[in-house]
Amino acid sequence: TLDHGKYNVRFFDGVDFPFQAGAERWRVIDRQGYISFDNTDQDIRSITLGFINQPVKESSDSSMLISFKLNGNNLKQTVKLKASERINFTFPIKSDLLKENSNVLEINPVFEDPLALNNKSQIT
Repeated sequence: TLDHGKYNVRFFDGVDFPFQAGAERWRVIDRQGYISFDNTDQDIRSITLGFINQPVKESSDSSMLISFKLNGNNLKQTVKLKASERINFTFPIKSDLLKENSNVLEINPVFEDPLALNNKSQIT
């Protein structure tokens, strides 16, 4: 069995299985990705996620903008990444947006070059 931790974190729809990238393990977000989690202790105040805008073809250099929704509510925070840029991003979470169980964080990456995703020249 898998241990999903204190918050019962699960990746689904658009978040691929982890793969080895050197000493790290990465997940690709394909168009939109979803993370579900619980807040049973009512103690979540922020969320930190790591992102990299990884070109997989030498000619690709598209910047990317990532937006978020929590339980259907647009969050103000966005992340902009240049090609090959890496960031750990922490954003505050208002308690009134959280449920006790089955919260859904939607991650929406959009490349400046709309073909970057279609021709698989970059991954999130």
